[in-house]
Amino acid sequence: MPDEAERPVVVTFDSRYTRAAMAMLHSLSAVRTGQKTTVIALAGELPQRQAYAVTSAAHAAGLDFEIRDMTGACLDLPFDSHGSPAVYYRLHIAELLPEYDSALYVDADTIFLRDPAELLTLDLGPHPLAAVQDVCVPTLGSPDCLPGVPLDEDERALPYFNSGLLVIDLDHWRRLGIGSAALRFATTSAQHVRFWDQDALNHVVRGDWRRLDRRWNVFPLEDIWQAEEFPYYGEEYVPRTGLARLAREAYLIHFVTRHKPWTDSFPAGRLRDLWWSYDEPAVR
Repeated sequence: MPDEAERPVVVTFDSRYTRAAMAMLHSLSAVRTGQKTTVIALAGELPQRQAYAVTSAAHAAGLDFEIRDMTGACLDLPFDSHGSPAVYYRLHIAELLPEYDSALYVDADTIFLRDPAELLTLDLGPHPLAAVQDVCVPTLGSPDCLPGVPLDEDERALPYFNSGLLVIDLDHWRRLGIGSAALRFATTSAQHVRFWDQDALNHVVRGDWRRLDRRWNVFPLEDIWQAEEFPYYGEEYVPRTGLARLAREAYLIHFVTRHKPWTDSFPAGRLRDLWWSYDEPAVR
């Protein structure tokens, strides 16, 4: 198992999410408190000024940072108005990081509140990845995810993870061909994909993943529901009455849905202020 210096943090984004990625990187730098941290961005469609700004700001924040270009990749895959082809870049992670045997992947629209040191050294055992069970769609049989995919009773009960934070055994991922299988599913079965790469990964992995403490991927649902109400299927896992406490105790906040803290639709309050405290003027 690699030590902290050997397991990189990986983030994916394009020009629409450069600003979000920079805020996440500032939060990572703040919790790492001067420790060596390697960050690799799989980024596409970036104007030169954005690439320069994010690289300069990341280096100034003390991160060992590089961009690996994804321009032109994943353009034919399904996504909606608040997504982009960049949501699929993570499916290429194993081929684009051939020198690494593991990685910590994190979405751009997140903020770290705790040093991820334990994730940078986590032993995955027999599993190809570790993740947090999705609190909104907690099983493969939950409504909304994997629409129309035929599942038997046992498969419907399998846990469904959110792909916004993943600890990945890249060697195991390569042996199983997870990335290519997920890309193939998203390409040939778009009618069964609602949550993009996440549906594709869960379809391929089918419950073979290690569960992380759910504080490592917390959605600000009470804030989001002020902007838009949608069904919640996680009551038996985290009651709605416990969501505020979970957000207060979060190790990482993940700003899911189209209601992002840099948009007018996200309500004023603690979590909006938290994101803005890490915003980088150079990449606005």
